[in-house]
Amino acid sequence: MTTRRELLRSLLAAGVLARLGVRPALAAGPIPRVIQIGLLLPPGSAGKGATMAAEEARQTAGLLQVKLELTATGSAVHALVGETAPAEESRVLFFTVAPLDAPSPVRPRVFHVASSPATRRRALGDRQDVHVADWHPDLKHYGADSLNLRFRRRYDAPMDEEAWRGWMAVKVAAEVALRSPAGAVEDLQKALATMRFDGHKGAQLGFDPQDHHLVQPVYLVDAAGKLVKEVQE
Repeated sequence: MTTRRELLRSLLAAGVLARLGVRPALAAGPIPRVIQIGLLLPPGSAGKGATMAAEEARQTAGLLQVKLELTATGSAVHALVGETAPAEESRVLFFTVAPLDAPSPVRPRVFHVASSPATRRRALGDRQDVHVADWHPDLKHYGADSLNLRFRRRYDAPMDEEAWRGWMAVKVAAEVALRSPAGAVEDLQKALATMRFDGHKGAQLGFDPQDHHLVQPVYLVDAAGKLVKEVQE
């Protein structure tokens, strides 16, 4: 008998697949394709968020009869996720999770999951009593409460913005890889200008074609860590 939890997981997976624009195979059979994603994350909240996203991405890939492999090496075929971009241009797409204090040089294959320095400055304005965050553990709407709950159950800790960035980076990398045929990184780089992703923020998120940062709502947080306000970009 199908349990309620199994049914909910199936419905969630179906929604994810629909956003990807693909249908799961109905017939059982051998897995025809293997996708590799390199993870270069350091320990900490970002690594925990990435680990949780990797577990969820493997489940989605399995429904597509795709084997998703995440490795700690840099031998990935489609995408890499790490704290900072490599010094040399990557041969694949690279998604960073570290915040940047200043604008970075735009490199064709490097994309930043954190909000841009310009976005953070605009959101902060002249206020000095708050700081800007990409995520907060008290967010409730658009599925944020479910995401925060999953993270808390998994790690017995609140999901801070570093954890969200790690989760979002792996989620984006996995969706990018699942949408692309092998060896089509250059085409996918161009497609990222129009691709959109669900970060549980109430809007489909995409990368700015000019600075390659993820355009997204951000949040004002006071000195006590209390959520004060959402600021739409």
